[in-house]
Amino acid sequence: MDQGYRLEDARVGLTVIYKPKARTNPERHFHGSWEVLYLASGERTFFHGADTWRVSAGDALVVRPQVLHRALNKNDGDCSLYNLYFPVPDTPWYGRALPLLERCASDSNPVIPVPEEFRYRIVRLFSDIGGELGERGREYESAAWGSALLLLVDLTRFAALRDEAGPGDHARAGVRREVAELISWLEENYAEPVDLASLSSRAGLSPAHLSRLFHRETRYTLTEYLAALRVREACRLLAESGEDSGSIAERCGFGSLSQFARVFRGHTGQSPIQWRKSLRPPRY
Repeated sequence: MDQGYRLEDARVGLTVIYKPKARTNPERHFHGSWEVLYLASGERTFFHGADTWRVSAGDALVVRPQVLHRALNKNDGDCSLYNLYFPVPDTPWYGRALPLLERCASDSNPVIPVPEEFRYRIVRLFSDIGGELGERGREYESAAWGSALLLLVDLTRFAALRDEAGPGDHARAGVRREVAELISWLEENYAEPVDLASLSSRAGLSPAHLSRLFHRETRYTLTEYLAALRVREACRLLAESGEDSGSIAERCGFGSLSQFARVFRGHTGQSPIQWRKSLRPPRY
């Protein structure tokens, strides 16, 4: 398939995407699905959680649900990539995929280099999944999941090679220590009442310097990053608890219910109530 495509099937529980000319992601984001990304060509800087990585053609990444991430293309150029999402956890095949996804994922180094002799096979497996979801022939559910599981088995093997080779610092793009430490602190304390003055004091920098440095290193303002962390936690609570929106807004550090609703809609396109309802039945 030379042209791009996006194919999703709620019955199968998979979404596959091919972008022959992918551009920089417009914003840092998270979602409730496991994501497998394979870069077929080009170079990217990949923001993953509190760290930054260099990704080149032949590299794959497995991103856990609810992890903030974003990718910037080198020199704002194009790249070609494949994405595979596992958005519906209650499909029969999901239980077989989850242990493989867990083995592939790594917070210390999410980049999985694919040996050159296996890169055609990885692209072929993505294309096979797309073909099955597009054509929907007889037993296409089993065929699509068969290719998805083969893909995960291959990535699990390559991830083991990555881990045996060492910590993988060859892929780390590096974030300034002050920014990395501040991100780690925000990940734990996002519900606290914080402002630029208190954060700059913690980092030992002036407010103006911290704002410029944080945006330069992450392409994210401090306010945007903090809001994303709070919305991420709100999504978890909406999905896993029966708490009302007011209680969730307070627990996540929002100043008011109206602020919570506005910020939540800005990140998800839905109100908290709509988002909770959309989980039943689950959908991507």
